[in-house]
Amino acid sequence: MTFYVELSPVAQKFLDKLDNSVRIPLVKRIKYLETDPSHKGKTIGDGFRELRYEKFRVYFDIMHDVILIEKIEYEGKVNVLKIGDKNSQDKDIKQIKGC
Repeated sequence: MTFYVELSPVAQKFLDKLDNSVRIPLVKRIKYLETDPSHKGKTIGDGFRELRYEKFRVYFDIMHDVILIEKIEYEGKVNVLKIGDKNSQDKDIKQIKGC
């Protein structure tokens, strides 16, 4: 089964700011999720998964045949959705889910 990858506005904005030399390999890694994403990345709770690529962390959720990329983070830098490090992970997941 092939899945469709959809970027949240925050994730798209993050990608748009990257230089092509960084963006292109990162997008290829994200597209890697199109085939059986349930076995890719690490489960981080509440149905969210984390895919690491070099210094990036891609947070995603699988909904039927759509993979929603919620957030892309670089070197622990927090952006609009305020996803932080491992210590704040539970709180951050609740924030992006709107709990």
